[in-house]
Amino acid sequence: MNSVQLSGNFDLKTAPSARRQLITKLKMLEKRQSQRELAVDLSKVTAIDSAGLATLVEILFLTRVAGRKLRLEGVSNQIFKAMQMAQLENLFSIRTYREGRIIH
Repeated sequence: MNSVQLSGNFDLKTAPSARRQLITKLKMLEKRQSQRELAVDLSKVTAIDSAGLATLVEILFLTRVAGRKLRLEGVSNQIFKAMQMAQLENLFSIRTYREGRIIH
C-alpha cells in the first residue's frame, strides 16, 4: 500500500513524527519501480498549522526529487482553507471528499 494515514492535530508537536513516517514510506516506495505515487490520507486530521503544512511541502519536494508523485486525500474544508491561506493549494494533487463525491 502506498498510503499513509495521519490523524489528530498535524502541528508543531506532531509534525516531526509524521515527517519520519512519510519519509520512511517514500524510501520504501523508491525501492519499488512500479509504484510511482505516495498518497497521504488527511481525512482524520482535525487541524493543521504551519509546521504541518511545511512538512507536506517538504514531502512534496522529496517525492518529486525521487521521481514520484504525492497525492493528498480526504482533505477537509478546514485543511483546504489553511492551504489556501498559505497559497499552497495549487502545489498539490488534492482529493477531497464531500457527500460521497470526489472533488479535485
